[in-house]
Amino acid sequence: MKSSQLNQVLLDSFPELKDNIEEEISWQDGMDTGSHLIFGDVFTPFILEFLKNENNDILGRIAFFLEKTLKIDDEYASEVIYLSVLESIEPYFDKNSNFYQMLGPLSKKALEDINIFWNP
Repeated sequence: MKSSQLNQVLLDSFPELKDNIEEEISWQDGMDTGSHLIFGDVFTPFILEFLKNENNDILGRIAFFLEKTLKIDDEYASEVIYLSVLESIEPYFDKNSNFYQMLGPLSKKALEDINIFWNP
């Protein structure tokens, strides 16, 4: 999957990020801007905002999106989710949180892998 495709999937899933994504890509390569940048600079702060206020509606959509993206079984898409999203948000919640309970098995496995990597 190319950056432009993955960025479009994010935009289609979270239209409320349109202005933030447009601002991020306006000075770069448009929708071809690397997904690590878009997901790290736009999507991850969006997730952290809703983790803080525990908005279960949005967190449920986020959990669904993460799992759906990992199920694509695309190396680049998975790398972006692992490195630019889950690795960044992992320190901000625990296994008892509502958000963690909403995550699918691939997302939980990814978080476990990240935790093992950083805490051998």
